[in-house]
Amino acid sequence: MSKQPWIRIVSALLVALLFVTAVQAQVPKKKRQKGKQSRNAMRFVERLKNVGLTEEQQQKVKSLVAKYSDEIKKLQATAALSKEQRQARAKAQREANEKGLKGKERREYVAKAASLSGTQKEAMAKLTKLQAQMRKEVLEILTPEQKQKLRQGGRKKKARG
Repeated sequence: MSKQPWIRIVSALLVALLFVTAVQAQVPKKKRQKGKQSRNAMRFVERLKNVGLTEEQQQKVKSLVAKYSDEIKKLQATAALSKEQRQARAKAQREANEKGLKGKERREYVAKAASLSGTQKEAMAKLTKLQAQMRKEVLEILTPEQKQKLRQGGRKKKARG
């Protein structure tokens, strides 16, 4: 008789442990979304660190990034590519570079190779335009000397890689 209460307690604990484990396995892990921005936009902002921005310019750049950040995130979520689509897209971009494709012809070639849906194509086009607009506004903040430094910094990276 004295063994039965322990057996019940151990059994109850095992059932509770199994339940908690099953629930945790079903809860998706949170992806790091806070502060996440497009890679292209972040690379561009990173390159700005080398041009010697004033404090005022830094604040303007931060406000522009914040202004476009939410819309960029929404478009990225809409255009979300699968791993296979990303790989096919990267391969198609390399091929398009080798073929010398530009503009609309290049975008269509890459989209076709990556098997993008109509929604994804539309979101990617909007994303490209939005990022270009953000870059244009950031460039308007820079002095001619800073723009020159930015161009030179870009060439150095390309020459090394």
